Amino acid sequence: MWGEFTQMPFDLPYALDYWSKCAIDAVALSVAAEALYPLRGAPFLPFQRWAQKAESVHPSPLGLLIHPEYGLWHACRGALAFTYIIDLPARDEGPRPCETCVDKRVFLRVR
Repeated sequence: MWGEFTQMPFDLPYALDYWSKCAIDAVALSVAAEALYPLRGAPFLPFQRWAQKAESVHPSPLGLLIHPEYGLWHACRGALAFTYIIDLPARDEGPRPCETCVDKRVFLRVR
């Protein structure tokens, strides 16, 4: 995603949001799904819960989700809602990085 985004010839405020919406809308249209976005306003959709059901991310002490490989560099730019059932691969249960992090334990004791 980042490689594609950085090649785009526009300089807009919130350019990543604009690019993400264009890309997700195009995918949604191609698979007859509805595009959903986390920053659309109230009522807010449960993106963090959806992400935890979809892939190996876990809550961190900061409240953000953490991925075992990408760390906190993980974000949900959008989701697709289908009116039909699709087969998905089983969710890969990865390690919970914050449970074994030495720095976290030191940080929490100092506070």
